[in-house]
Amino acid sequence: MQQTPEIKTKVAEFADLMKEVSNYTGNNIKTTFNLFFVYNTLVAETYYGLRLPQWTQGIFPNGKLLDATLFQFDLFSYGKLKSKNGGVLLRKVINDMDGVINGTLKDRKINLFSGHDINMAALLYALNIFDYQTPKFSSSVIIELHEKDGQFFVKVLHYLGVPPKMVEKIIPGCEILCPYDKFVLLTSESTATDEEMECPEKMILRFDF
Repeated sequence: MQQTPEIKTKVAEFADLMKEVSNYTGNNIKTTFNLFFVYNTLVAETYYGLRLPQWTQGIFPNGKLLDATLFQFDLFSYGKLKSKNGGVLLRKVINDMDGVINGTLKDRKINLFSGHDINMAALLYALNIFDYQTPKFSSSVIIELHEKDGQFFVKVLHYLGVPPKMVEKIIPGCEILCPYDKFVLLTSESTATDEEMECPEKMILRFDF
């Protein structure tokens, strides 16, 4: 993937930034994932109230470092990676909703999954609703199964974190209350297959830190 002309051209746009951040941090920053890691380190330091170094001004929280981070989110879900990342959790959600509908999980009220910003973004990509904002600490994606007059619908909400704000999301091609079968169809290309759910060694994603 990273050897494709399209990706190599985009990565080259961050070459100067990699050199700059390498000089300031003393680390060998050679990939956009390295920049992504630096960005998230600065986010964590901000939440802890630490004073950021002068060199971060102009590139964080907005600027080139954010651009590199958002591009890295793109790479995590590029092409077939979409179903292998967020698509795995989406498949789990769909399987559980199937269980509620057919009665095998009739007593199940809620499932809670904890993860990182990478997982959050991957699920939003799989749902085709990623809005190119880095997920904040405490943010979440809420996928609700509704029943009305014997018909089932899916509603997706995005809790943006602190300060608290909840946003209703619309799956492209559907409505806020999306008929269940239509939801499954619209997300089918980004939902993990049986083979991907088994997660053989060859499908495990590895990243260069």
